[in-house]
Amino acid sequence: MEDASGSVCIPGLTVRTVQSAKEAMEMQLKGSALRTKAGTRLNASSSRSHAIFTVMLCERTDVENLPDNTRNR
Repeated sequence: MEDASGSVCIPGLTVRTVQSAKEAMEMQLKGSALRTKAGTRLNASSSRSHAIFTVMLCERTDVENLPDNTRNR
């Protein structure tokens, strides 16, 4: 959506930092459960909704400082 000044805004957008693939999948499932579902003007029983799940990976160069149980995830 665009606001009055023409800037793009995304209502309901949240950003989360996760430490593992498991945490990322938990966030994806939680986000799916929170999606708004409602009928459309053309079909009262429709449940159309859209979601975007984006993953940004950041390389860590200080892995020697990580606990042993978090390496190679």
